[in-house]
Amino acid sequence: MDDYNVPYGKKNRGMTVVHSYRYLTGDKCTDDGVRLAMILGWCVEWVSISLISVVQGATLTLSPRKAQIPLGPVSP
Repeated sequence: MDDYNVPYGKKNRGMTVVHSYRYLTGDKCTDDGVRLAMILGWCVEWVSISLISVVQGATLTLSPRKAQIPLGPVSP
């Protein structure tokens, strides 16, 4: 799924979920559990991409003047 939906990505977050599952389950690791961990990792990747795009969109719409301190007198 990641190869099609998230091309050229490093997939660090998604693969961390799978590696954590394998590490925490040890010998009890099953194919079905790995599949579910991969699905969860895929969801984590998409949520992080969504949040990053929202934050980037919000920073692009902010005016740089809003964050600056006024240098002259402020009119009432």
